Amino acid sequence: MVSPPHIHFLVSAMGYPQFVTQMYFRSELIKENEFLQELNKQDLLLQSDSISEQQREKLVVEFTEDSTGERLDGLVGNFDITLTR
Repeated sequence: MVSPPHIHFLVSAMGYPQFVTQMYFRSELIKENEFLQELNKQDLLLQSDSISEQQREKLVVEFTEDSTGERLDGLVGNFDITLTR
């Protein structure tokens, strides 16, 4: 089985437990988007019954062109990570 492209994040801060997560990609502007979405459908974490549909959607980031003009060479996306005690 082939794993879809994704980025792992390990976040730590004093007073908080260590947190590990991963982010997946989605965008019509990505050349192989249809292929990526097929891989996402097979990913064990994204298909796990242990996460809700809302959690699953937060792991897949929609990338768009940079409307600020600051990034001329790529796409931008937003992946929020919030730590709670």
